[in-house]
Amino acid sequence: MSDRAEKILVAEGEEHIVELLELYLRREGFEVSSASAGGTALEMFAEQEPDLVVLDAALKDCGGFDVLRRIREDSSVPVIMFTAYDAPDEHDAGLELGADELVTKPFRPRDLVSRVHTVLRRSRINHGRERG
Repeated sequence: MSDRAEKILVAEGEEHIVELLELYLRREGFEVSSASAGGTALEMFAEQEPDLVVLDAALKDCGGFDVLRRIREDSSVPVIMFTAYDAPDEHDAGLELGADELVTKPFRPRDLVSRVHTVLRRSRINHGRERG
């Protein structure tokens, strides 16, 4: 595996959450880009080919579930999905559509960063790219 920074696409409509995630993820050495709407997230996904997507279920325009569905049409990139605390049906839908992890809002940024590391490690192992 190369020494390049792993790329994370954050698709989240709440600016304060985006800023917080960018701060924590960049501090961990990730390259981070963000989108506040589903259509933009899909465009960025196609252009940037991120190593992992952090995706809010409640995105504007086409919505997080539609974004996940379209990502899964031709990609197995890891996806960590945010769901609302009071919406347990979102958990089931996210898993059924292929989310690798679910994080309930509100969340602790440090916990999310730990999940990012775990999901990326699992992805590297599954694709034979574990760092030695």
